[in-house]
Amino acid sequence: MLMQAGRTSGFFQSSDQVPLYCEWLFPETHPPRACVIMTHGYDDHSRRYLEVARFLASRGFAVMLFDYRGHGLAAGQRGACDSFEEFLHDFDRALHVARGKTGDIPQILCAHSNGGLIALRALCDPQWASHGLSAVVLSSPYLAPNVKVSLATLALAQAMSRVAPRFSMETPLRVADLSHDPANLELRDIDPLCHRVVNARWYTEARLAQEFVLENVHRMTIPTLWLVAEDDRIVDAKVTLQAYERAGGEKSLHLYKGFFHEVFHEVERERALSDLENWLSPRFPAR
Repeated sequence: MLMQAGRTSGFFQSSDQVPLYCEWLFPETHPPRACVIMTHGYDDHSRRYLEVARFLASRGFAVMLFDYRGHGLAAGQRGACDSFEEFLHDFDRALHVARGKTGDIPQILCAHSNGGLIALRALCDPQWASHGLSAVVLSSPYLAPNVKVSLATLALAQAMSRVAPRFSMETPLRVADLSHDPANLELRDIDPLCHRVVNARWYTEARLAQEFVLENVHRMTIPTLWLVAEDDRIVDAKVTLQAYERAGGEKSLHLYKGFFHEVFHEVERERALSDLENWLSPRFPAR
């Protein structure tokens, strides 16, 4: 299958016809070593990972970035869902689209934060299985929050999830807790595609997904690379490390002392990019 070098964009539909935005980066070399599907976190979007995508494309990988429903340029109420399975269907559809675009080359997932939770929720469940993925990279997967939320706010979110699931409130997350890079933080702070709200049903559904992953992560068989920010103020790194220890399959771990949540947007992000390349290159050599 011929894939022209460069960058393209467009939309594809999830299983319930919700339009999801995607971008493609293809390397100069042909054929690509593999296809990397990159997924973003909550209150986030795919275009914020173009630097990582360009890095991978320069190393001979095809890259697909896409927006989950309610994020970025995808359709849907910002950050909302009726069920976490809606994200799993988006995930499944994106991998199907990637396979159709790139053919039989290996498929790799690189998932950040809530994207990592979605990936793990699928990969720990025999119903969803591995989707034909050859490897998975997890960047600060959202398995437990490290943000103080009042009991009153928690009670409100749980109540509204039942009676008004589309209810949203302002996010308690601080942009300053994402990384130490002032230029990146400035861009994030004014980014119109970041929605800055927490949806009640998403919150309760995410908690159930986290519980499922922690109980079933031993079922995984796919090779995984875990990139964990030791000083993460958004995700509880201790819970992430517990999940890593329980995880099945071949696995590797890199801990980044002094890093905040977004390891690929940190001042020293070259360390994370180098670790990513060094893990992928021997597994997916140039053709």
